[in-house]
Amino acid sequence: MNEAILYSIAIIVAGIFSLVMAIRFIVDRNFGEKYIRESPKAFIWRKLFGEDRAYKMTKTIFAPLGIVISAGMIIVGTYYLVRILIL
Repeated sequence: MNEAILYSIAIIVAGIFSLVMAIRFIVDRNFGEKYIRESPKAFIWRKLFGEDRAYKMTKTIFAPLGIVISAGMIIVGTYYLVRILIL
């Protein structure tokens, strides 16, 4: 039971962190451009499409998708945490 509580809290924290990063990417252009320029995760996108197009794709497709997935993580983690604590 303690492990389940820990996992639920970890999912909620990871979801909040992901949500903050995705929102920050959309709102702060400097952060987004710096992330595309310096992130090893964006290396392939940068090489295939260039920095400007990779930034636009990330801002219009991947960041909103990240917000939806992050919100889902928060909802699922909260659901299981409440379910564990009530039962």
